Amino acid sequence: MVRLGGLLASILMAAAPGRADWKRSDVPEAEYFYSFAVSGKSIFAATVGGLFRSDDTGNTWTHITNLGLDNTVNSVAANGSGVYAAVVAWKVLRTQDNGETWTDASAGLPTSVFPILGVGANTLFVATDDSGVFRSPDNGRSWTPINNGLTLKRVSSFLVNGSILIAGTLNAPGSMGSIFRSGDGGDSWTEMNDSLAVGRSQNLAMSGSQLFAAGFRYNDGIYRSRDNGLTWTLINNGLTQPDVYSLLASGPYLFAGATGGVFCSRNGGDNWTRIDNGSIKGDLYSMMVYDSTLFVGARGEVWKLRLSELPTDLRPSSRQPETGFPLGSLFHPGDRVSFFLRNRAEISLSLCDVRGKESVLLRGAFDKGGHSARLREDLPKGVYYLRLTAGGESRTRSLAVY
Repeated sequence: MVRLGGLLASILMAAAPGRADWKRSDVPEAEYFYSFAVSGKSIFAATVGGLFRSDDTGNTWTHITNLGLDNTVNSVAANGSGVYAAVVAWKVLRTQDNGETWTDASAGLPTSVFPILGVGANTLFVATDDSGVFRSPDNGRSWTPINNGLTLKRVSSFLVNGSILIAGTLNAPGSMGSIFRSGDGGDSWTEMNDSLAVGRSQNLAMSGSQLFAAGFRYNDGIYRSRDNGLTWTLINNGLTQPDVYSLLASGPYLFAGATGGVFCSRNGGDNWTRIDNGSIKGDLYSMMVYDSTLFVGARGEVWKLRLSELPTDLRPSSRQPETGFPLGSLFHPGDRVSFFLRNRAEISLSLCDVRGKESVLLRGAFDKGGHSARLREDLPKGVYYLRLTAGGESRTRSLAVY
């Protein structure tokens, strides 16, 4: 937090929380959900039962059946040029019309049983379970292997954060491997630590120099590294279900999806609070925050919770001041950025690009509590600075739009 005159304000991805009110939508034919992606106002979900799309913020889902093969979709990703679906043991497909038609985007890729997609700045990545990582600069029209230093090529978990790539690998199917890091978009890789391995596709999360990983072994829990993976600390305080299948960093929050339980931390994993209502069942392989709402893929169900409904002890507090930037700084065009005011104030919220061009998102008098503004749908990709001004002082944070 930063004290701005007589008020306390913070730029967040959440509004003031209240009573938790989870909403459920049933998608029985999907079985397990593996990943989510957002394109425009549509949400896509990769599942055991294929690819699904929601055009009403997850209330209802449509099964997309024109992929050309009725098979499990292991991963889905989106950028400004389309939506990409990685079909198990087959190929990567691309749509530029919201799923009405699909084209092959796998020329130069090997057939991978469990391909994992990742999106960087103007770049698409695919991690494979036997041939390492591939990169495409042209939206899937061509692919190049980028395995310099990646000595273990069975990639089981994959994270893209700007030009930083993290790959969790296996020595062999079902056996522990290591974690590798690339700081140059995949041109070269460095082994981070050979004593920790992760074995599920979304078991990595990153914020600044902090990396979070869920352990490979059953009930390992969650580890944190603050030194680029040289050392790891187990952070299971309050994590009553340590068999974790998915991790997500968003705004000031870190989320963990376990077997039948959703957990949240606001202090970088030092403490965890269970936030589900006891009705979410199965292994939770995928989570996403979109439009200030947490989405959780369960078995045959999608659960969602407004971040403003998180438990009171997880909300921003003057007794727990923010230090530095909140967790997470990646946004899509059209996403909402939110801020919290402790008192009513005249504010200005503006967005500035790296060339200094500034546009005002909000201006005026706002009551205490949570408020938000939506980024433009046509906002170009790149790095921006979000500035909140009140009481003659300001707080600035960086964000990346991709």
